[in-house]
Amino acid sequence: LLQRKFARVGHAMAINIKREHPNTEFCAYVGLRSNLVWLKNQKDINYTGIILDEDMNLALHKEVLDLEFLRELENEIGLPNLWPYLYLDRILMNGQLLRAYPYSNPTLGRADMLRAVQAGAKIVRKFLDEEKPDAIVITALANLGTQLLYQMAKQRGIKTFTVESARIKNYALLSEDYRTFTGVNKIFEDTLSNSRLPEKLPLAQQFIREFREK
Repeated sequence: LLQRKFARVGHAMAINIKREHPNTEFCAYVGLRSNLVWLKNQKDINYTGIILDEDMNLALHKEVLDLEFLRELENEIGLPNLWPYLYLDRILMNGQLLRAYPYSNPTLGRADMLRAVQAGAKIVRKFLDEEKPDAIVITALANLGTQLLYQMAKQRGIKTFTVESARIKNYALLSEDYRTFTGVNKIFEDTLSNSRLPEKLPLAQQFIREFREK
């Protein structure tokens, strides 16, 4: 996921992976058209396939509403229905183009919202079926398209890694679930039972000492 201003960070990660594993191939979900132009002009990574978020937003206007398709989609990836995919998207649901409050007027009517889900699901499904990625690396689930990408990948058994800030110094971590840090509870329980000595325990103890001193 090459999201907005973070696109160059994600691209740099791809370069580093390619350097260590030269046979790795990459596809991308891109947020902005300006980033798409930049990606097509760079020579470091040849992306095998790209979804552009801006194009997904326009695709709804070509869709004929198909409620049967949406029912099947709901059975496939519903949470438990499809409305959370829209509720997550602050632009579609709340008209909040900037991080300012209060905004409460949706940018689309109900029928167009359903068309947006329908169009986005078709694009993401085609993308995953054609690219067949082994894993997806995501920074944030921030709108309709990224939520569709995440949930459809999960449903297909594709590894999903979210890059999370540990909020301790400059540490970051990978989690397979955007709602929590996978594996952390197990490490915690094993540490308490003395069945495991975490390799970063001395660093954690040092951080706590420094935090108390300051």
